[in-house]
Amino acid sequence: MRREAVLEALRRCAERLRAECPAVVAIYLFGSFATGTATPRSDADIVVEIAEEDPALREAVREQAIWIFAEAPVPVEVFVKSAHKLEEGRRTGRGIAGAVAQEGLRLA
Repeated sequence: MRREAVLEALRRCAERLRAECPAVVAIYLFGSFATGTATPRSDADIVVEIAEEDPALREAVREQAIWIFAEAPVPVEVFVKSAHKLEEGRRTGRGIAGAVAQEGLRLA
């Protein structure tokens, strides 16, 4: 499947998640699909940003995201991070937040 078609399908899923989950601030794609280096065995790495660090909310959003992104044409790995954690990672350039800062594409 072409990268553009995968990106469009991921955007549709992301828009649906934002519409259904008011706690979601933004949704980003990072990794090989974001950089254009995906292979047939690649998965799509998704970060869902929520406003607050709340473990119960994080898990509920993660479960909803997994359910919605199951419709994507490629396997998806979902990470849910608070705005604070993403900002912290952007400053340090490390971890998932560092990858999102360097190569991430905002889907919704």
